[in-house]
Amino acid sequence: MTSSNTISSTDPRAGEFEQAVHDQHLAVLWERLAQLVTRCPSGPTTAHVWHWDQVREVLLEAGRRISAAEAERRVLIMENPGMVGRSRITTSLYAGVQLVLPGEVAPAHRHSQSALRLVLEGRGGHTVVDGQRLTMTAGDLLVTPPMRWHDHGNESDGPVIWLDLLDIPLVQHLDTSFYEPAASAAQPVTDPAESVLDADDSGGGVARIRSHGSRGGPGTARFAYSTMHARLETRRRAGPPDPWHGYRIEYQDPGREAAVLRTMSAWLSLLPRGWAGRPRRTTDATIQVALSGHGITTVDGQAIPWGPCDVLVVPSWSRVEHQVDAESIRFSCSDAAAQRALGLWREDLHP
Repeated sequence: MTSSNTISSTDPRAGEFEQAVHDQHLAVLWERLAQLVTRCPSGPTTAHVWHWDQVREVLLEAGRRISAAEAERRVLIMENPGMVGRSRITTSLYAGVQLVLPGEVAPAHRHSQSALRLVLEGRGGHTVVDGQRLTMTAGDLLVTPPMRWHDHGNESDGPVIWLDLLDIPLVQHLDTSFYEPAASAAQPVTDPAESVLDADDSGGGVARIRSHGSRGGPGTARFAYSTMHARLETRRRAGPPDPWHGYRIEYQDPGREAAVLRTMSAWLSLLPRGWAGRPRRTTDATIQVALSGHGITTVDGQAIPWGPCDVLVVPSWSRVEHQVDAESIRFSCSDAAAQRALGLWREDLHP
């Protein structure tokens, strides 16, 4: 039944009403409600895998075409097929592969966006954050909190390549982006001592760091892969794997006893040979990287094979399950930290 106060589509005044709405820069909610408040997550992120051998070949070609100084950051953006032209891998996160060749320096700058850097190849590279030098070895995870000066260099005789993970889309959405170039390409190193993992495992298997953080926020850190791998082995000796996650530890900032960054969470998992995980789905679209091993991830019925250094993105609220042939170490990252802080994160575990 139509209310006497409602303008129906057959009412002669309908055109006048629509024009009045348009002229006042208004819109009618009843025509848009279903798109604005969906029954479940329905964003544009699609499942996709970037195979490392193909990405590496194109990245090395980029190294022959442009220097790190010319590019400022020689990076190939991993752009989700569902969001072409938008420079994002999920609706809230950015991912790109960065190359620094021997003798190069990626110039110093700082910005509002937070960054995680997962080293995929090389040994002998480094990043300097607010005067603190952190070395880079394959498998390491480096943390750059917002508005910290940072530059990158490579003193080895081979390429150093890592995966950049930043909250660029989220910062862009909030319109809070700031960027400043430094006066010189490389910062002076004022603190050569690195942030390292604590020697003990008092966190019950949760990786912790000594943080040089300030301003009440997360600290700069390097999580050494060798130490993280040893902690996964400790977890394995403690009992059977979780049926959904395998053996998993989280990268955490002990200064806040929370996720490694305010906007991003990250984990490292060990999946034993022949392991088949139970299906699960979560509201955080995840970026997953195989540091070793081979397997298949099934996302909403789509089987996606992967191998070492392949990068897989899983959309929000997708039914996902992993199967591995050979034992695999897998890194994963998402905006779960931001979702939890806002009370939005949800998980559905299938038995």
